[in-house]
Amino acid sequence: MDIRVQCDDDSARVEKLVELAFGGHHYDRAVWRLRPGAPVAGLCLVASDYRRIVGSLRFWEIQVAGQPQLLLGPLAVLPELQGRGFGRGLVSDGLRRAEQTRKWNYVFLSGDPDYYRRFGFYQPADGQFLWPGPLVPNRLLIRPLKKRNLQILPPGPTAILARLHQPAEAV
Repeated sequence: MDIRVQCDDDSARVEKLVELAFGGHHYDRAVWRLRPGAPVAGLCLVASDYRRIVGSLRFWEIQVAGQPQLLLGPLAVLPELQGRGFGRGLVSDGLRRAEQTRKWNYVFLSGDPDYYRRFGFYQPADGQFLWPGPLVPNRLLIRPLKKRNLQILPPGPTAILARLHQPAEAV
């Protein structure tokens, strides 16, 4: 497996991969309301099997309690290769890169708690965060990027908002 930062030439392949992994109606989900602009370029990753792109992960900058934070996703892996470690590799590498930037305190996502718990994600208290639209119950997850941040979460309810400007590139 090879993981690298996505380049401009990968865009069409990544879009096709996301469509294959999630189906044609994935843009209808409420989480897409948090992705109006470009993703964080330095945190958009692709995984390959050394021949072709088989997985991708993107991060988007969002606004939570007046502070920029990260939104993980979508994580997409070719359906026939799911369960072979590509997603795990992408998430681990993406979180490592996000931690190294020291710009954001938290990563949020809408996803399967059983899958993302292994990466340190947990469910915040009910009503602590307000999502921009309907969300499947128990799918909002959060992970601190710095250990000391466990104590500084806002008590809520706090709205999670889309960032309306282009985020700075991650280093």
